[in-house]
Formats: sequence, structure tokens, C-alpha cells
Amino acid sequence: MALILGWLGLVPFIASFMATLHDSALLGLYAPFVFVLYSGAILSFLSGIFWGRVINDPKIANRVSLLAWSNFFCLLAFVSMLLTQLLITVSIASLALGYWLILKVERELLTEDCEPNYWAMRKTISYIVMALHCILLVCLVFK
Repeated sequence: MALILGWLGLVPFIASFMATLHDSALLGLYAPFVFVLYSGAILSFLSGIFWGRVINDPKIANRVSLLAWSNFFCLLAFVSMLLTQLLITVSIASLALGYWLILKVERELLTEDCEPNYWAMRKTISYIVMALHCILLVCLVFK
């Protein structure tokens, strides 16, 4: 089920990305704004994985680091969403960086517990999400 939900999680990214390319609104809102809000929500969700692992496994190594990273990514997502009204390109760039960094941190601190199918899906979806952020950023900058 997690694999299906992971892949379905790309739909809002792709829909808001495509709406941006076609200069269309999405749900009556500026499509890049929808993209950033969804991206921030998902980055916050992913940061909760670290928090959950610490709570569910009191013997897990790197407890303090995982909690610190969890808070960092949640705050990064929050600040990125706040910046959307002023500097949407900075929001998109910081979220792209957040997805790259959370993948790196997860690989360094948590991969020993992950199922190979989950990790393969997680990497692939993250690369797609990062690519969408980068292409959207280029589109907005050179529009």
C-alpha cells in the first residue's frame, strides 16, 4: 500500500507543474503556489518519518540528529511556504534543496532498516520531485 500511495503522491506535483506550463490556474489558485504548498506539506510529512522512528524505537542510533533534522525540514517547509508570496523562486529552490537533503540524511541515518523496494521507490520519486522543482524554477525564471 505504501508503494501505491507514494506513486499517487506525485499526482498533485505533476498537475500543478502542468498547470504552470499551460498558464492555468489550479483549483482557482496560481499553479506554482499550489505546487509550493503541496511540496511543503510533503516535505513536512517526510520529516515526520524521522520523528516517528525515534519515538517507535528508543534504541535507534542518532536519536538527537534525527530529531534535529526532523525539525529542520519541517521549518524549512514552513519558511518556504511563507516566502511564496514574496519570492516564489526562492521557495521552489529551497524546497528542491530540502528534498535532496532529506534523501541524503535518510540514506545516511536510516537505510539499514528500509526494505529494498521502499528505498528504490523513495529514491525514484524523490528524483522526479526534485526534477519537477528544478524545471519549474527554470520556467518561472525565464518566463
